Amino acid sequence: MPYSDELSKRIQYQHGMFVTTNSNDVEAQNLIELLRWNDPGLAETRDRHVSCIESLRAYFPDSDEEFVEFLRCDPANLSYISAVEAALGLAFT
Repeated sequence: MPYSDELSKRIQYQHGMFVTTNSNDVEAQNLIELLRWNDPGLAETRDRHVSCIESLRAYFPDSDEEFVEFLRCDPANLSYISAVEAALGLAFT
């Protein structure tokens, strides 16, 4: 799977939407639009997924490490990973 550290420096997930870190970064904005990351239907699905993951966190009140390991056991939990990381303040990568 392609990955670039540069991407996370140029595009961030904030308040349910993907935004560029630099308002003049047309290339990053074009990528967001091309991939339709802020499409209303996708955003709604992503928000529901994040809410479900947030509700699971209650079962791991004392350990982020155990919670992360639990989530890693099922790849479906890691859908919308950027949103999950931002919303919960966790790091999977």
